[in-house]
Amino acid sequence: MFRKKYDPDFKLSVVKEYLSSDSLTQEDICNKYSISHSAFFKWVKKYEDSGYDDNVFNSKKR
Repeated sequence: MFRKKYDPDFKLSVVKEYLSSDSLTQEDICNKYSISHSAFFKWVKKYEDSGYDDNVFNSKKR
């Protein structure tokens, strides 16, 4: 099985959609975009830990 690569802009838009919604749950977002719960949880945590830096997903791993 392979890991799907998600575009940084996609990650940011999905996380922002979740955080700005009063009604969407993590389950709703994961189902809507076919994202694994673990990946989505990591994205949200990374965004929150960055202090809500919109560039947090643009950094390349070295």
